[in-house]
Amino acid sequence: MDTTNWDWRRLFLLEVAVCAALALIGAAYWGAQHVAQPVFTYLYFPPISGGPITEDMIRRHDILTDCHIAQLKSWRVLHTAATDPAVRDLPIIREHGADAADWLGQAIMVDRPSGGPQVRIGLTADRSQAVAIVNAVADAFIHEVAEPYREDRVRERNELTAMAGRIATLLRAKRLEYFNLKKPSDRAAALRGEIGELAVVVNDLSSKLWWLNNELEEHIVDWTTPAK
Repeated sequence: MDTTNWDWRRLFLLEVAVCAALALIGAAYWGAQHVAQPVFTYLYFPPISGGPITEDMIRRHDILTDCHIAQLKSWRVLHTAATDPAVRDLPIIREHGADAADWLGQAIMVDRPSGGPQVRIGLTADRSQAVAIVNAVADAFIHEVAEPYREDRVRERNELTAMAGRIATLLRAKRLEYFNLKKPSDRAAALRGEIGELAVVVNDLSSKLWWLNNELEEHIVDWTTPAK
């Protein structure tokens, strides 16, 4: 038996095995470096301002922010993100096809670090794809939720402002009529009641307008640190 050839064959097989092992180790390392790291982008919800901060104001801000977090993971927002031209042809999106929005609902991470005004959107995937997706989700939220919400609040504020103006004009007229009465009468008593009711309505509208003006300050100035 020719042992020389056998030794060479064993050496060759050993070298092949070592190269294969090194290749596997290298692939695992590359994967850990390029796939396993989550990618984040952030939305910013400024806190309510315009006066002393009260517990009620903080609670309202927290409720509004938590509502936005829930909407960030809504099917409408995720479907808009998944069909964004910058995202829809990505391999990870095409892999899930018509179920891409449902997959995003499971894969995307949304939270408030330390309970502050920043909302974090994250995804663990191939970095180049994850960057595009988290930014698309933030963009979709701004266009599908934040901007329509702000437009509704602006419209409501304008309607309430017009109503408050009409009632204030009526209130002034009632007060003028009351002060021009020369002596007590049934009409004077009726006017006192009407003036009191109108004053309550004006105060209520003023309070609603104050809250609306502060909510309108809670706009999203795009995202503060888009993923790159």
